[in-house]
Amino acid sequence: MMSTQCTTPNCLELPESIDAKHSSVRGVQLKATNANVFSLAHRWLSSAKEFVTKRYDQYMDRLAFQQLLKLDEHMLKDIGVTRADVIYANNLPVSVDAAKEIECIARRNKVCR
Repeated sequence: MMSTQCTTPNCLELPESIDAKHSSVRGVQLKATNANVFSLAHRWLSSAKEFVTKRYDQYMDRLAFQQLLKLDEHMLKDIGVTRADVIYANNLPVSVDAAKEIECIARRNKVCR
């Protein structure tokens, strides 16, 4: 039985079995393409979520770190830092862990004393 899909004069008529086989191959190709698109979208969304979560955590850490600015000079001296050290660490980019920076400054100040 011949396919009736062809409407142009130069079109070759394909038997139904070849036409159906071509159609099923195209369906498999579309499914594979859709899977690749969904996989790519999932990876992108996962990366975006991870980035936003990390930035939020860094922001919350920085807000907690800012509590050091409320301490008086004697308490800061007990920690081993000055108010200027805390202000310096607080003004670092959010991607830098200000608490670790203050720890380094405190160790350096204790060695120098």
